[in-house]
Amino acid sequence: MLYTDEWIYAPVGPERQRQLFAARTDPGAETDVAARHPDLVRDLHQRLIAWLQAVGAPPEALAALRDGTSA
Repeated sequence: MLYTDEWIYAPVGPERQRQLFAARTDPGAETDVAARHPDLVRDLHQRLIAWLQAVGAPPEALAALRDGTSA
């Protein structure tokens, strides 16, 4: 998961479905708004991968995010 001041981004489940929630108005992450913000979802996904690379995440974790499989 990736948190910003405005967003909660979560690639979840066995298919790594990309979910996006408005942190300020939906702090309980109940309403997925990813379909309304595809460019933002792509940007946050790339930021998550970059952060995981920077902290030395295992290659299989990165591969799962890149190809949509479960880690």
